[in-house]
Amino acid sequence: MILKSNTLLSINVYYSPQSFGGATIVAEEVNAILTSDYIWDVMVITSYRDDSCIPYHIRKYKSKGVTIIAINLPKDLSYEDFYINDKIADIISDIAIRFNPSITHIHSIQTMGASFMRNLSLFTETKIVLTLHDCWWICERQFMINREGRYCFQQKIDPMTCMYCVDDINRYEKRSKYLSMISKYVDMFLFPSDFHRELHITNGYPAEKCFTNKNGVRLPNPEYKKQKSPVIRFGFTGGPGKIKGYDLILKVFQEIELNNYELVVVDGAKNLGKSWSHAFKNSNIKGKIRIMPAFTQDTMDDFYKHIDVLLFPSQWKESFGLTVREALVRNIWVISTDGGGTTEDLVDNENAYIIPISSNTDHLKEAIFKCIDKEWAFYENEYAEDIISYHRQAENLYKLYLNLLNTEEKDHQLAQEV
Repeated sequence: MILKSNTLLSINVYYSPQSFGGATIVAEEVNAILTSDYIWDVMVITSYRDDSCIPYHIRKYKSKGVTIIAINLPKDLSYEDFYINDKIADIISDIAIRFNPSITHIHSIQTMGASFMRNLSLFTETKIVLTLHDCWWICERQFMINREGRYCFQQKIDPMTCMYCVDDINRYEKRSKYLSMISKYVDMFLFPSDFHRELHITNGYPAEKCFTNKNGVRLPNPEYKKQKSPVIRFGFTGGPGKIKGYDLILKVFQEIELNNYELVVVDGAKNLGKSWSHAFKNSNIKGKIRIMPAFTQDTMDDFYKHIDVLLFPSQWKESFGLTVREALVRNIWVISTDGGGTTEDLVDNENAYIIPISSNTDHLKEAIFKCIDKEWAFYENEYAEDIISYHRQAENLYKLYLNLLNTEEKDHQLAQEV
């Protein structure tokens, strides 16, 4: 088989118009740049859910110059279907054989299964690149959050610890063994931060195949300017649940007796046709509450120009923290937990307050009170230029692709000479 040059098959569980989650946004932005600036032919495989359509029905459409094929996932997927799905494997294999990509770049695939990767390796000549945006490959619960909703703080994963967290240790070990086997088909592992790379190397991933491809962000428009406000404005984009600190934020602001602030909450679930902002609307928070609709990459400036401080009290060690960088590059102060890749662009007391990962409200409350005492009208982040743009990420990714393809070609030539 002769591979078509500069062809990319990109796989992610969500994709436009379901632009939900950091991994999805990164994939969309970088794919668009590879298409426009580097003249790559990009095809995307993603999923959707529509109970009115038959399971595994395929939709085909275009977005930002990229052809997208979406597979309808049934609502009754089993535990095993989430990591082994032969039906999806057959569909992706058929598409890949026809498209014949030089590179297949896999992002987040929870609910799609991983079995298609074996098929790609056996039936095509594509080089497989996998970006690990979270801990799905080494943790059944995806974010290393235990039953109590707390980060488990493991470095080298110990099944004897996991057995008290998962529902069925035998099922967990079967999953772990299968995903470990599937990962052998990957030619290059990418990570959005050095922290996340080291975590996976500690857990057996081959260091020589592991590279950091730091996530980029959309830079502010030239006319971007923060709107002035008589009160300090705190922003939260994280969504419901303990993992992003939703419960912690709600509890802290209910305990604060002051009312000289505004809490600006993004109802990001609306990107999926849902809503989760009712808890803030129905709370007894003393300050003003403002619920904003989910923003896109094109409209994010309209959110950030209306806040002074971004709240990011994530309860796990994040692989990156996209909104943190979006805020930093727009001269927004950040309150963040000491969460892995999140803090790699934070300088405590200079562009952020870094607090421990904890359910104790005192840490977040203390940081909030520090912010209330500051003047924000003219604040500028002196480290803003260190933030990577999507164009810089795409450039780095392009070089990694070429290096992988050139290495393959050199190995082939060497084998012929021998």
